Amino acid sequence: MNDRHDDLFVWDNVKQRGEKSKNSKKEEIELLHKDLLKQEEEIKKLTEENEDKQDKIAELNNDLLRYHADFDNFRKRTRTQNAEEYNRGITSVLKDTLNILDDFDRAMQAGRDLTDNSFYNGVELIYNCFMSLLDKYGVKIMDTVDKQFDPNLHEAISRVPTDEKPEYTIVGEMQKGYLFGDALLRPAKVAVAVAPDDE
Repeated sequence: MNDRHDDLFVWDNVKQRGEKSKNSKKEEIELLHKDLLKQEEEIKKLTEENEDKQDKIAELNNDLLRYHADFDNFRKRTRTQNAEEYNRGITSVLKDTLNILDDFDRAMQAGRDLTDNSFYNGVELIYNCFMSLLDKYGVKIMDTVDKQFDPNLHEAISRVPTDEKPEYTIVGEMQKGYLFGDALLRPAKVAVAVAPDDE
C-alpha cells in the first residue's frame, strides 16, 4: 500500500506541477502579451513623434528655401538699385559737364579764325582729352544732320521750308545731342526740313 500511496503522491505532485506549469505558462503568455501591447503602444507613440519631427523638418526646409529665395531676390534688387543710383548720379554729373563741352565747342569755332594757332591747338587738345574721357564712360555724340527727325532724340528748334530734303529730315544742328550707353543724355536741338507752303 505504501507503494500505491507513494504513486498517488507522485501523481498528485506531477498533476500539481502540470497545473502550476499551465498556470505559469498562461501567466507568462499574458505577461508577454501585455509587454507586446506596451511595445506596440511605444512604437505607435515613437512613430507619431517621428512623423511630427519629419513634418517639422519639412517645414523648416521650406522656410530655409523661402528665406534663401528672399535673400537672393533682395541681393538682386539691391544690385539693381545700386546700379540705378550710380547711373542717376553719373548722368547728373555728365549732363552738367555737357555745358562745359558746349563752351569748348564755341571756343574752338571762335579760335579757328585767330592768328595764334598755339591757343587754338591747346583748346583742341583739351577738348579731345575731354571727349576721350566721356567716350571712356560711354558718352557718345549723336549724329543728327541728314537723319530723320525723332522726337525721342531730337528737339526741333526751327522748321526750314525746302524741296531739297525729304520732309522731317534734320538740316541743321544748333546744339549737339548725347547718348549715355543707349539712354538719352541730352536731346539734340535741330532744324527740321518741311515742305514749302504753296502760295
